[in-house]
Amino acid sequence: MPVMRFLTVAIVLWACSACASDPGAGARVAGPFTERHAQLFDDSVDMVENPQDLSGAWLDDWEKELDERFAESNVIAKGRVITLRTDQDLEQRTTFHIVVKVDEVLEGKHGGEELNLRVAQGEPGYANVERYREQMLNKPFVAFVRWYKDASGVAGEHFHLSTPSKHLLQRLDRLLANKRPSTVRIIERTN
Repeated sequence: MPVMRFLTVAIVLWACSACASDPGAGARVAGPFTERHAQLFDDSVDMVENPQDLSGAWLDDWEKELDERFAESNVIAKGRVITLRTDQDLEQRTTFHIVVKVDEVLEGKHGGEELNLRVAQGEPGYANVERYREQMLNKPFVAFVRWYKDASGVAGEHFHLSTPSKHLLQRLDRLLANKRPSTVRIIERTN
């Protein structure tokens, strides 16, 4: 009987750890994480308040990347950064842990009230998060999240946080409207 109890506890613990390691609480990983995904979901933050101030090719690139992020995201959510903390590993590498309180999920499925994001020293978005960390706390953002599994099968997420400017929100509204079919009801009267 003690062996059965041990096996039961071991199975329950294994199942719980599998659920805890799934960042999307059941989210489906949609294919491999490509080089282009790494550019779009760079674990970074952009503080562009007014994209219209970008000129020429800069604005075109920003809009193209926004459109691609929209298409490739597993979750797009509006929220506010409520926690930004750091820790260091044994090699003295710093990692930022960013907690976004989700106000509204615009696209995809996310079962929780928060997004728990991280970026480690040496990763592409680290310098930007370090530069803006004081300005990020309590600030609203739109979070674009892409789930992935690494070579060993462990699930994780990469992200990009954008300032919810009027231009960004209007473009997202258009993209969402184009993605969701509209229904028109025609009523014909005959006498």
